[in-house]
Amino acid sequence: DEIVNGKHEGVFRLVIMNFGKSIYEKFKDVDCPNPDIVKKMEELSQKYTKRNLFGNQFQEEALWTLYALQQGVSSISPLKAKRGNGFINFIESFFMIKGSKAADDISRMTIMSGRTRIVFDGHYEIAKAMKGKEEYKTMTFNDSGRIEDPPNKKYVYNTNYYFPGTIISAKIMLNE
Repeated sequence: DEIVNGKHEGVFRLVIMNFGKSIYEKFKDVDCPNPDIVKKMEELSQKYTKRNLFGNQFQEEALWTLYALQQGVSSISPLKAKRGNGFINFIESFFMIKGSKAADDISRMTIMSGRTRIVFDGHYEIAKAMKGKEEYKTMTFNDSGRIEDPPNKKYVYNTNYYFPGTIISAKIMLNE
């Protein structure tokens, strides 16, 4: 809590941790309850492999973790419940609180899962895409808005460090 340029401002910090399997490990598990999503992820990996888009900094683990953020993607069986909105809704809430990059260049959120790190600072935002006649929300970290195109490696990348599970950390500037 402080006064900056005559305005009352504060910084809210949030950490959500889950120890266990990483996002990638949940989908890579042979017993994943949603084989249709796993099949789509495997097909996407094959497209990346054919185009030589994987390297030291961006590997399949980062691709699948990024894919898991898209609306409608869940490791839970679709027979149990309609799922796959939690991550994208959480990201959308972060952006609504943060506001524009021009108004707030302080707020950041990071998702670390396994060896993948994804950084949100407002440079890339949630986009809307079409799947048939249905609109859905997507977060691709590239200018094309297509998950088939590689993300900016400044925002989505593999690290040398492994986190056993998933951690979401956010620093959010709050002002009047």
